[in-house]
Amino acid sequence: ARWINKNKLDKIVASARTNYEFKHRIHDAALAELSDPNSEVDKQEICDLLNKAMKGDPEVMAERTTEVGKWIGDYLQDNGYAPHVNSLLIKQMILTAMPPINQGDLTPENIEPSLLRSRYVLGRYANHEEKRLTLFQGILGKG
Repeated sequence: ARWINKNKLDKIVASARTNYEFKHRIHDAALAELSDPNSEVDKQEICDLLNKAMKGDPEVMAERTTEVGKWIGDYLQDNGYAPHVNSLLIKQMILTAMPPINQGDLTPENIEPSLLRSRYVLGRYANHEEKRLTLFQGILGKG
């Protein structure tokens, strides 16, 4: 398949897990700081820090967005989804699988619900992966 080879797939799975764990720790640290009544950190400072981390060079952002779009299109085509025939259905599937986490910048008013929502959505992915690995270990054995 043109969308990925086995070695790259293993790297993507490993990187995704590492990325999830990193984001999970960042969100937990921010939420702990926000809920600590003795914290001297200003909500706006945390918002500014996280907003800056989520943004980048507009050219790089555009390149990565195009790259992800092509990767998804190739994956769908190579795996029988026929995007040229099922585009509306595929878009609905993506909307269902990837609900919005936050729209716009983080603000002192929306930071806690946004971090909790992000943690929940990303946590669903991690829980799914853990269940999948447990299932395969049960089927294939641990050795």
